[in-house]
Amino acid sequence: MTTIEQDSAAIARMLVALMRTVSAIYYPGMQLIDGIELIFVGIHVFLGYVERRPMTVSRLSRALGMSRATVVRRLETLIEVGYVKRQENFYCPEEGAINTLYLRDVLARASKIVITTAKELSKMDTEA
Repeated sequence: MTTIEQDSAAIARMLVALMRTVSAIYYPGMQLIDGIELIFVGIHVFLGYVERRPMTVSRLSRALGMSRATVVRRLETLIEVGYVKRQENFYCPEEGAINTLYLRDVLARASKIVITTAKELSKMDTEA
């Protein structure tokens, strides 16, 4: 395997581990692909909020490359589980959804995954 292939494989493993970890914590019992879609919708809602550009269904649809119908279904799920709220035509994180024990757990686990991958990549660089 070439160095680029090794680096790409390490990053791919990291991304899979991150998605599995976040999905398992926030959406236990849900199929991984559904959890990943919810993660991406939720991340965009969060980014819109912190960047002071609240997300609409249209904006989310364009940003995610999803149909409006899919975005609406995902938003309905996020509202139902208490992570997102609707304010007129805009969506933002539900109060308390950002500073939760789930988030702290996700950040701790994600940090370990990223650090492990960085060490792996660094080791590959020194061996090359």
